[in-house]
Amino acid sequence: MLGAFDWAITHKDAYNIRVLNNSWGPGVGTPYDPGDPVNLAIAAAHDAGISVVFGAGNDGPRTDALNAFCVNPDAICVAGSDDNGNIAFFSSRGIPATASGTRRSPRPATTSCRCAASPAR
Repeated sequence: MLGAFDWAITHKDAYNIRVLNNSWGPGVGTPYDPGDPVNLAIAAAHDAGISVVFGAGNDGPRTDALNAFCVNPDAICVAGSDDNGNIAFFSSRGIPATASGTRRSPRPATTSCRCAASPAR
């Protein structure tokens, strides 16, 4: 994954890369470590003008269960939501009323991009 961050930073101008969307992480209970190589890569992408987004995780519904990379101040953390705008039952959550609170995606089946050969839903 570090190579992907490095490639995106190196080629951001050639390919107009403005956002890195990530739906992976170390899992609930892993503490935030600013010196972790992934957190350093997040900071480097941010400093290069690239927005870095991480999925909150799928360890809901308890609070303080965010993907450790979501806690990085240079990352945007997004949780899943249901069709009514509520946080999805499966989605991890931050601590309410803090900087690590939870942002929600518009719905659980939001598609950001797809291969031109794949069928539309």
